[in-house]
Amino acid sequence: CGGNFTSQVGILRSPDHPTNYSHNLNCVYVISRPEGERITLTFDEFDLQEDDECTFDHLKITDGPTENSPLIGKFCGSTVKDIVRTFGNSMWIQLKTDGSESGKGFSATFTSGVIEQNFLLITNDVFDSFDSLFLIDIDTETDIGVPVVTTAPFAIDYDPVDNQIFWTELGVGEIRKASLNGSGNTLFWASPNRSDATLAGLAVDPLSRLVFYVDAGNDVIGMITITGSVHQAIITSDIDKPRCIALDTMNGVMYWSEVGRLDQVERANYDGTDRRVLVSGNLLVPNGLALDLQNSRLYFVDASTERLESTNLDGGDRQLINSFQNSHFFGLALHKGILYLTDWGPSRHETNASRLYRMKTDGPNGCGNHRGMCSHICIPSPGNSYKCICPEGEVLGSDHKTCGVAGTSASTADNLGAIIGGSVAGAALLIIAVIIVIFIVNQRKRRTSKRQPQQRQEPEASPHNSLGQPVFQRGPLEREFHRARAPTPRSNHGIVVEPHVYDVPVETGVPPPKVCDRPENDGYLHAVPSQEGGHAYFAFRVDSDTVTHSASTTS
Repeated sequence: CGGNFTSQVGILRSPDHPTNYSHNLNCVYVISRPEGERITLTFDEFDLQEDDECTFDHLKITDGPTENSPLIGKFCGSTVKDIVRTFGNSMWIQLKTDGSESGKGFSATFTSGVIEQNFLLITNDVFDSFDSLFLIDIDTETDIGVPVVTTAPFAIDYDPVDNQIFWTELGVGEIRKASLNGSGNTLFWASPNRSDATLAGLAVDPLSRLVFYVDAGNDVIGMITITGSVHQAIITSDIDKPRCIALDTMNGVMYWSEVGRLDQVERANYDGTDRRVLVSGNLLVPNGLALDLQNSRLYFVDASTERLESTNLDGGDRQLINSFQNSHFFGLALHKGILYLTDWGPSRHETNASRLYRMKTDGPNGCGNHRGMCSHICIPSPGNSYKCICPEGEVLGSDHKTCGVAGTSASTADNLGAIIGGSVAGAALLIIAVIIVIFIVNQRKRRTSKRQPQQRQEPEASPHNSLGQPVFQRGPLEREFHRARAPTPRSNHGIVVEPHVYDVPVETGVPPPKVCDRPENDGYLHAVPSQEGGHAYFAFRVDSDTVTHSASTTS
């Protein structure tokens, strides 16, 4: 049984299929393809011994050539994903049986080829040192853990140019980066005031080669060049507890929410100019933001008012999309007419903002051609133009591109050096930006790893934390990705999901949504597939007539 397979297409079967398989099998199948290809495994039949933990007869699949590669799943009984897909060019499969019950086994077809990466990136802060970053393939629901050591990951984003993940470590004021396969985990940038830093938001502009962050502890919005060599604080005054940040990479505009003294949504150019309040009033805890540049709309959610709203990019034409009772929305993203958001739910246990990302494509900007030949920082402007700006303590020279040491009379504006350098009509480039929502995770009972998350002491509860959220007693999170029984809702560091389905008009003042009936407190996570195949988030189809809202686990 088992074997090595290198063909583009093939069939895998358990021994003696379709008759019952033998006892005490240990069959290993390894599929290997050229670099750049991905492998898709489609199951035609699956029948193994059933047990809650999949500890007896089971099929184990990893994303790579060995058993120690990132785990895709461990399956038994009659429950398996119809389609499993790797992120890399190899797949390891093990059929293991014991000496008791038997079944028909499995039959599956594998194919391979160059398939566009269409994935979600997630952070899950469980105060563990491993398995806190995850990838989910949108098309097949396949998810794997990124093998990096973390402490308290929070915000996350992706640079498709260098295939690098960037994330913040909330408790230590750091931004780190690593490859999608977990290699090269290094410190990218550390806040000069780590003790007070709360890096709550992160966004990468892959064309301009810039990384933006929001620091709710020090009340700063800053930018860093993608190399990490140049840092510039952009917004440092009249700001209180910034939360989320979204970028218009075409025009060099940033949008952010605040949850401090003045709950509001603001915007400014990348260099801090043309700063305006877009939304204020009837806001309590504005969290996630999502930009719809095609229709010139900005979507936002409020965790306290339980409302999903939108406005135009000038702050006018504010519209209520829907209001959801007993919700606590945090993250929000828009991609191809679908709004993705997550809900901390009725339990509302404090969690360090697990995030979920959706890749999208945009057009080029003025910095796409060798950063506009700027010596330090290039920021895009409307009309495919750009500006060169300088780090603190330096000013632009007469060529409007090269930074030098600032004179004693240089003003703050001079130090920024926000001078239009010209218009660049570059060739079209592909931008991949990753959008954020929270992902809900529970105990991985079907995974082979039995490690228990490390507990750490928490400070006494206070009315609000540095993010402006109510503080609740927390404990270690029990995690699950694939078809496992969830614990009865209790106070822990995770989030207990209560899925809903909505189908209501997109108009101002819509009635409260109808909630699907389900057994109360039955101890399971309930999954309701969306029309687009929802996985691990709430999905809304946004068009002229309807909003569809659904939720499910990754299974």
